[in-house]
Amino acid sequence: MSESTDLSALKARLEDVEARQAILDAEKNAIREEILKECASLCAKFRFTARELRLPSEVKPRSAVSGAAFAPKYKNPDGPETWSGRGGRKPVWFTEAMARGIPEEAMRIKPGTVE
Repeated sequence: MSESTDLSALKARLEDVEARQAILDAEKNAIREEILKECASLCAKFRFTARELRLPSEVKPRSAVSGAAFAPKYKNPDGPETWSGRGGRKPVWFTEAMARGIPEEAMRIKPGTVE
C-alpha cells in the first residue's frame, strides 16, 4: 500500500468519524432542547425561583468606570475631605457648607492647584 493510499484512507475515516460526530451532536442538542422545555414547563407550573433551584445569579461584571477613582472636584473648606462630584449623594460636609451659605463654586478645586 502506498503512502498516498494510506493518507486517502485516513482522510476517508476522519470524514466518516466527523460525520458520525455531527449526527451525535445534533441528537444530543435535540434531547437537550426537549429536557430544557420540560424543565421550563415544570418551573413555571410550580413557580420555582432561581434561588430555589440554586442557580448562580447572573451578576453583570463591573465596568472599568465603576471602580475607578476620579480626581477630586470639591474640597471641604473646614477640613481635608474632598469629593469628585460624582455619585448620587453629596457628602455631609458639602451639604452643611452649602446650608451655611458657602457657594458650590467656593468649594471647587481650581485647576492646577495641588490639594
